[in-house]
Amino acid sequence: MLWGEETKKTRSLCSTLERYGFHASPVQKLILVEVLEATATFFFEAALAVVMELQQITKQEFVYLGAGYVGLENHHILNTPEMLQVLAEIKLTDSERQAALELAQNVFELFTEAMNELLAHSQTNSCNTLLQSA
Repeated sequence: MLWGEETKKTRSLCSTLERYGFHASPVQKLILVEVLEATATFFFEAALAVVMELQQITKQEFVYLGAGYVGLENHHILNTPEMLQVLAEIKLTDSERQAALELAQNVFELFTEAMNELLAHSQTNSCNTLLQSA
């Protein structure tokens, strides 16, 4: 599963993000952080209901996907009123704004492709298959 073709996009996600960050301007790096935060928030909030149900069934706590962690994820420094004001005051040229929008779109597409890949993999492979290959 880890090294197969069916998880290629998921596997390349981090290295692609690293390349984006390496070549990015300071504003683009900030955009990368915001897109990553938005993606994480969406994921954790979507997963929370499933995790809560799983915790009830298994009587186990899933620390990194539970309500406490979701609460921590939503309280980053970029979400403070002071930082939101600083962000609102950043001036961009039209070309910088266009590049920023394209970067955000590209990163959201990367995550969408990776999650679609994992969904497809989960639909064609059972938990038993994964456990047997571990």
